[in-house]
Amino acid sequence: MPYCTVTCPNKKCLASFRILWRIGGKKLSLNQVARFTCPTCGTSFERACVRLPVFTCAADPTQRTVTVDESCLVPPESTDE
Repeated sequence: MPYCTVTCPNKKCLASFRILWRIGGKKLSLNQVARFTCPTCGTSFERACVRLPVFTCAADPTQRTVTVDESCLVPPESTDE
């Protein structure tokens, strides 16, 4: 099953974690931004969903996973992209 990963932008952390999407049947636009919180250091940051790397091999079971639901999606009017 394909999955995305995100790397924390905090230079003291740089933890990588897997994204578990829980947004139902909602189709994301190309400019959709999601807000993430690093499960290791707690740093909050935003990423354009289209820029998230997608992998198709089996996920590493030791890698942390963060669930993204609709509350993590940044409304279009508040994005600067």
